[in-house]
Amino acid sequence: MPRTQKPVSPAQLAANRANATHSTGPQTPEGNTQAERKYRRALEDFDRLKTLRPVLPNEPLPVAVGTSVTRCPPHRSVRAVFPHTALVSDA
Repeated sequence: MPRTQKPVSPAQLAANRANATHSTGPQTPEGNTQAERKYRRALEDFDRLKTLRPVLPNEPLPVAVGTSVTRCPPHRSVRAVFPHTALVSDA
């Protein structure tokens, strides 16, 4: 479902344009270096995400022996399944 945008009043539009003239980006060489570094890091992260293979809903996942299968622990402990107590001798 497409999102609809609320209409902007002429006064708000003028204020937005006036504020946009103040947003000129980094002013110093150090700021430019930092902005470029952040940009390159974001590109690397994006490229890394593109290499991930999408998992289909019915496709079995490869699981190594000893890997936990559930994402979260069960709601109750395993002992809750057996509410009885074991017999203990008095010896």
